[in-house]
Amino acid sequence: MMGTDKSNYRGRMIAVGLGWLLLGATNAEARQEVLQWTHPDAAAVQRFEALYGTSTGVYGTPVSLGKPTPNFSGVFQGSITVGDTANVYVVVRAVGTTGEISPNSGERFRAAPAPPPPAPPPATGGTGTTTPTYNFDGLTSGSVVPGWVDTGTGFSLASDDSLFSIASTSLGGSFTTASTGADIHSHMASPAPTTTRSYKLRGGMSLGSASGGIGVTFYSGYPTTDTYYRLGRQPGETFKMSARHPMTCSLPDSGYTPAANGSYAFEVAVETLSDRNRIRAKVWDLGGTEPSSPQIVCDDTHAARPSGGTFGVWPTGAGTKFWDGFSLQALTSPLPAPTTGTTPLAPPILIEIVPVN
Repeated sequence: MMGTDKSNYRGRMIAVGLGWLLLGATNAEARQEVLQWTHPDAAAVQRFEALYGTSTGVYGTPVSLGKPTPNFSGVFQGSITVGDTANVYVVVRAVGTTGEISPNSGERFRAAPAPPPPAPPPATGGTGTTTPTYNFDGLTSGSVVPGWVDTGTGFSLASDDSLFSIASTSLGGSFTTASTGADIHSHMASPAPTTTRSYKLRGGMSLGSASGGIGVTFYSGYPTTDTYYRLGRQPGETFKMSARHPMTCSLPDSGYTPAANGSYAFEVAVETLSDRNRIRAKVWDLGGTEPSSPQIVCDDTHAARPSGGTFGVWPTGAGTKFWDGFSLQALTSPLPAPTTGTTPLAPPILIEIVPVN
């Protein structure tokens, strides 16, 4: 399968064709809570986040709500997933277009309803309609991917082609590793990508364990030099932007926490300018709704920033990891510059936690 059709169904290959990732999952019973809120200066907001806990004033990791389209009254609506029997205290906050974080909204309490609502139906879909830069179909399961160079643990530049291979499903091939080694990589090296700077990279990933990490690299110097940017998720964390140099970035955290045994789509756009690299990125559930704006906003002005390079994959720790559906396209227009706020970002106003019938 090639071109548009293959790319359209690539997400299903990761999320469905590799269905063994879902076997044995023991997720606790959960329920969905729908939040409604407003904001006095929505144009200054890049996304909203919810925080919740089972004790008043004590909250866990932020959950990204994105930036939904408000209704005619200016009310935003989004949802969070909480424990089925949990009584929860919820607040909402805003993240600005330049990375500033507002104070929390007022707290709202929601008691566990009975009986719990039914689980939402599974999402369907793919990662996009562009042609993959590298086609993993037609390769023998377990074989080394020609043209990709695997490198060893601890950011090593030494080649080790035993680390990554091909996994086959009824829908085609996928790039995979079962290695639990820390900070290993594989990069597209031969032939080198035709576009090595100012490009957009899209694709999909799957992670088999909450104790593992997964990500993609770009503007990479591997296997020659230990330089790159990375959109990745360390064990137990959200997807964040990082680099092998001390990069400058106003908003490196996507706010997206991947589910174990889940599959995720991503987009990274990077532009080389005379005094900086401008980066925009987003991550979302594979087959779900793609965010309309980037979650990650970086203007990297560090002197050690790379000016271009290839792309690749990065895993660390437990679990089998998969990547697929890569597409690489030259930018057709400049990335927008970040806006500079003149006043502190106001908190949202959490109106209600709507019971789900």
